[in-house]
Amino acid sequence: MRERYPLEMLLLLALGACSFDPPGIAPQDAQGDSRAGQDVTPGDGSALDRHALITEVNALGAFGFIEIYNPTTTAIDLSAYYLSDCNEYWKLPGQQAGNASIILQLSDFLVKFPPGQMLTAGGVATIAIDGPAFENEYTSLPTYTIGVPIAGSTAMIPTVIPAGTPDPQITDSGEMVVLVHWDGTSDRVEDVDLIVTGQPSTDNAPIAKAPVDGPDLDLTTSSYALDGLSMPAMADVATGKKTYKRIRLEGTDEQHAGTGNGITGDDETTEQTSLTWDSGLSNGTPGVIATTLQ
Repeated sequence: MRERYPLEMLLLLALGACSFDPPGIAPQDAQGDSRAGQDVTPGDGSALDRHALITEVNALGAFGFIEIYNPTTTAIDLSAYYLSDCNEYWKLPGQQAGNASIILQLSDFLVKFPPGQMLTAGGVATIAIDGPAFENEYTSLPTYTIGVPIAGSTAMIPTVIPAGTPDPQITDSGEMVVLVHWDGTSDRVEDVDLIVTGQPSTDNAPIAKAPVDGPDLDLTTSSYALDGLSMPAMADVATGKKTYKRIRLEGTDEQHAGTGNGITGDDETTEQTSLTWDSGLSNGTPGVIATTLQ
């Protein structure tokens, strides 16, 4: 005699033959989101970290580098992401449209990731100021280079060129470093993550943003939200092989009002880095993420 199965079991058996992805988890071959990823799962407010993060900075001249990390469950398309140490970076849309001017010092940089570059879920990338110097210091290749290139690494694309011979570097005594997203047409860039290394001068610290008209079709400027600008300077100035390292996710240690200039609506200029970063007293570990971030 054939055994009979309830209708519910027959439906489950049928579904078992189908391929599907659990809610909120991207398939392995996902193309990625150019703006932000999915929430990460740990507690303590870390589900708010839905975007790439700067996780380590070496501000030692030619040996300088910046490390970024994707804490989300989705790959991030970096094609519309920029990296800068100039506090006028937010003028980029106006600069590209001829309606604003970004003045870079010879040591400043405003560079773009090349097309097709992806930061995988949980992935880490290092961006070196000087490729050969980085390899000599850390016996490994950087993922990208800003200044002197090196074989096996991808060169970033200069977006604004300073007058004179560029000599990109992160100021040892202190300045801001910012990762931003811009779609190439709108009036506003979106802060992705920002860090103030060392104790910068007024010229090198974050400043308030003002409306600019980008290369979109209308002539109306889009206003920026009022940044809190309350991010503290680092307590110490990292020297030698010492680097600043992120030790915890942003979580609730920055303003999440939803009306900021951040890529997820947060105010990236308010992160309390005295809680989320160390003081730059340990040697650099490019490409290695603190276990507290995983």
